[in-house]
Amino acid sequence: NLLLKNFLKSEIFGGQLELWRFFNKDKSLTDIEIPKHGNQIGALIDGKFVVIGSFLNDIYAKILLKNLDKNNSTILELGGGYGKFAYYIIKRLKKFTYIDFDIPETLSLASYYLSKCFPEKRNFFYGEENFNSSTLNNYDLIFLPPWEIENIEADSIDLSINKNSLGEIEADAAKNYINHIHRTSKYF
Repeated sequence: NLLLKNFLKSEIFGGQLELWRFFNKDKSLTDIEIPKHGNQIGALIDGKFVVIGSFLNDIYAKILLKNLDKNNSTILELGGGYGKFAYYIIKRLKKFTYIDFDIPETLSLASYYLSKCFPEKRNFFYGEENFNSSTLNNYDLIFLPPWEIENIEADSIDLSINKNSLGEIEADAAKNYINHIHRTSKYF
C-alpha cells in the first residue's frame, strides 16, 4: 500500500529519526542500527536496519549510561521484553552483568535475541543451575523469572530499569518489586 508506506516513511520513521537527530547531532545512523535476529518489523534507513523503538531506546540508553561505569556495571531490568532496550545499553559497555526478570515466555525471546547479539558473552539460563550471588560474577547475561528477584543481594545492582511492566501488574506485586529494587540498587 503506497499510502501506508509513505505514512510510515515520513511520519512514523521520519518523525522518530528527526527527534533522534535533535539529540544526536553529527552522529552516525550506526548508533541506532539493530541486529535483525528473530522476526522483527522495521525499516532500512540509509542501509541501516531500525525498528520503531530504536530511536528513543538509543536516546534513553545514552542518558542512563551517564550514571554507569562503562568498564563494569550490573544492570537489572524488570520486564525487558525481547531485549531491545537492553541491546542499546549493553552494546556500549565494556564489561557488564545484565539481569533480565520477565515471564518465562518472554525470557525465551530475550535470551535468544541477546545471546545472538552478543555471542561472546556468557549466558545464564534459569533452570540450568541454581541462581546465587556468585552467578553475578560468572555470567554476563542472566535470564530469570520474577520470583528470583528476592535472591539478589542488597546493594549489588548499579542500575535497575523498568519501562512499562510495573504499571501493568497488581499493586501489591509492584510494591514488592519496588521494595526489592530499593534494597538492591543504586539507581532506578
